[in-house]
Amino acid sequence: MTQRRVVAHPEGDFDVYGGATVLVGPKGELRYVVAKNVLNARRTERQRRFVQGRGRVLWNVEKDDRWIPRRDLFELLHQKTSR
Repeated sequence: MTQRRVVAHPEGDFDVYGGATVLVGPKGELRYVVAKNVLNARRTERQRRFVQGRGRVLWNVEKDDRWIPRRDLFELLHQKTSR
């Protein structure tokens, strides 16, 4: 299950994604749940710092000052980087 929350911020709105991954066993029994809360203030602040800081190159600003992930993220992953 995936959740998305739009966070309004003076420097630009951005999305925080969360939800849960559920692992079930071969007989359908619940084995494990990994949850990420979209309302967690610490996660939201970390995301904001990343989007507007070190990760800025991975995001574009829309006309309404909303930060959205670049459409070519998968392509960037496979480009060679010079070090």
